[in-house]
Amino acid sequence: MVISKHNTAFGVCPHHLLPVNLPDLDGLHPTNKVLGLSKLTRLARMIARGPRLQEDLTHELADILYKQMASQGSGVYIEGLHMCMAARGVGAHEARLVTSGVRGVFLEHLATREEFIKLVVAGPARCYSATVRSNRCLVGMRLALLALAACARPVAATAVAPAPVALPAAATARPSPWLGCRFA
Repeated sequence: MVISKHNTAFGVCPHHLLPVNLPDLDGLHPTNKVLGLSKLTRLARMIARGPRLQEDLTHELADILYKQMASQGSGVYIEGLHMCMAARGVGAHEARLVTSGVRGVFLEHLATREEFIKLVVAGPARCYSATVRSNRCLVGMRLALLALAACARPVAATAVAPAPVALPAAATARPSPWLGCRFA
């Protein structure tokens, strides 16, 4: 089984004519034909151009990988971020439309399908760039926690409200992006 993860194609929603970000995962159980790894990404990007339903894109990719490549099976999993949902209307910035299509051994054999699903759900492989990215994220989280701690007021054990904390003028110079607090 050959799996190509984190390929990104961009399309257009046919209903609203707004962009759609389509990160996809392609799985292939090859026989005699070999397909270059970059061709899976190119194929997805080529098919996704223009107004196209995500469901149609998913099934067309699965059919091409199965029939045209004469493979034993194919599986395609796409999580689309539709700007028509994120930028307008409901404003669901994290909502994703998930579609999948399986053919051949991915459809007929439960063990192969389970392996494909396990690889789809698995997180990204650890590599240097992912470690650097996660370390940057941790630094950003630590800064956010420090800013929140600087803005937090201790809660008194009694029912009396705590006295307001007077900050020096320099501490209120620039607004924080976290919870509207101000710190130097």
